[in-house]
Amino acid sequence: MRLGILTVKPNGEFTQVARVDEGGRTMQGCNDCSLDYTGNLWVTAPAGDIAPNEYLRSFEEGFGSIYCLTTQGKVVHLDTGLRFPNGIAVVHDVNGLPVKLIVAETPTRILWAYDIQGPGSVANKTKWAKLPDCEQEGGPDGMDFDDVGNLLVAHWGAGHIEVFGPDGGEPIKRIKCPFDKPSNVHFEPNSNIVYVTEHTNHALWKFQWENKGMPQYCDKN
Repeated sequence: MRLGILTVKPNGEFTQVARVDEGGRTMQGCNDCSLDYTGNLWVTAPAGDIAPNEYLRSFEEGFGSIYCLTTQGKVVHLDTGLRFPNGIAVVHDVNGLPVKLIVAETPTRILWAYDIQGPGSVANKTKWAKLPDCEQEGGPDGMDFDDVGNLLVAHWGAGHIEVFGPDGGEPIKRIKCPFDKPSNVHFEPNSNIVYVTEHTNHALWKFQWENKGMPQYCDKN
């Protein structure tokens, strides 16, 4: 969240992708990302302007943004005004084309949906789902689709993985975790094994889900 978007090699060397977007605005600090099947990278940015600017985050004030790093190397600023946009996922149609972007807004517990009109272009922001209330401060964090279109969402602070059907709305299932702050979920390729990161103890867990994960960009290409 201090350097925006990075590319990291297997040996740990990294490169900062951009300091400004295609409009010349300073990049905001990023948090989560998802590749669609055509190779565009969709990114949430809950922090303020990247270093050396002062570190700020949009948990209270809604200045969080979303970006798209296109296959042409353009960093497109898509939207702003979000309170700590966090997890992000892409819905594809039966032909493998990206059609919808799901973005988690943690403090409000809302999952927003945008229609994808093309690389670096979205429209029609709507509320796709809202996570159940919880006693602690928290909300949606990382997320991943299974291969029948269910979205598994880490509910940070509530100790659950919330499962939403392909059309959003209310959770169709809730998976109880043995800890309060699941932060990210990700399927093992071609498997029903789900890995879960735990925020408090910096731990990694796994469980078996009833379906395999949706194929990733790397599985398709």
